[in-house]
Amino acid sequence: MKENKWQPIESAPKDGNPILIYGTSGRVHYNYWHGGSLNEWWYPAAYRNEEFTHWQPLPEPPEENQ
Repeated sequence: MKENKWQPIESAPKDGNPILIYGTSGRVHYNYWHGGSLNEWWYPAAYRNEEFTHWQPLPEPPEENQ
């Protein structure tokens, strides 16, 4: 199991893989680096005015019962 700790948003990966991000609203969001012409995080309309401050990797998926 990997250890997930919040890290400064400046250190977040910008490879397009999904991560968890934390913003000024106090909420956690599933997000990814959009890059391209926008060169920014993917911003749904619900949090366009939010500034992201921290990130962490997604948790491991649950193990399937065999």
